[in-house]
Amino acid sequence: HQPVTSPRRECTPSPRGAQMPRSLKSRLRDLTRLLAKKGSKLPEEVKKAKEKELEEVKIKLAQDEKERKKNDKAKKYAIKYKYVKFIEKQKVVRQMAKIRKRLAKTFSKDGQETQDETKLRERMQSLEADLEYITKFPCNRKYVSLFPTGGVTPEHQNRIDSIRAVIGQSGKDENNEKNNKKNNEKNKEKNKEKNEKNEKQEMKEHNTDDFFTEVQDSDSDMDHKDADKDMEISKNEGVQEIKSKFKFKSKFKSKSKFKSNSNPNPNLNP
Repeated sequence: HQPVTSPRRECTPSPRGAQMPRSLKSRLRDLTRLLAKKGSKLPEEVKKAKEKELEEVKIKLAQDEKERKKNDKAKKYAIKYKYVKFIEKQKVVRQMAKIRKRLAKTFSKDGQETQDETKLRERMQSLEADLEYITKFPCNRKYVSLFPTGGVTPEHQNRIDSIRAVIGQSGKDENNEKNNKKNNEKNKEKNKEKNEKNEKQEMKEHNTDDFFTEVQDSDSDMDHKDADKDMEISKNEGVQEIKSKFKFKSKFKSKSKFKSNSNPNPNLNP
């Protein structure tokens, strides 16, 4: 009977010399200790650099803490007001469906809107604004209900209006960001097209310059070849002239020799 042993978990060994990224709190602790113990012994430049680093770490820690609290608050409010938002959204959606049905039934014979139709459209716009209020309510704030149990007081309505203004401003900012992104993309595309056109124009000019340089080089090569041919022709002509002169001299010498042999001196007797 052998004991049952659990299989060993395979773990990947960490490479030698690998260090985990240090947190901001550990950096803050190390810098404060260093300045407290060896601050007087450190050079002034090193001390100033460490103090500056310590201030930067403190600022980063404060920002991270603020962001963490904001996220925690948003999570807390999302869980707390989830059911209230769901109920109010259902109410608004049902009212919108009823108004759509009434708008589909009401129609005018003359083609002009009746008073009932205008009222229904106005009510539809207000319900759309309520739906936007519910869905886009700021996540880091306590939810202000549209349908409170005790009724809507003036103070409560002022709070709702202020939050509506915040939502509208955030929507405008989002639209502005989208428009800016679109404009930036369009400008990038235009700049790209301009750069491509300029590159093509430069390539054409470069090709034409290369063509003209090649033509000039070919013309110069042809000129050199023609000059070489003229030189060769002149050399050949000079050689031929020299050869003809040499032949004439050799012929003259042979004739003079023949004359001397055929006409001996008559005064001499054998």
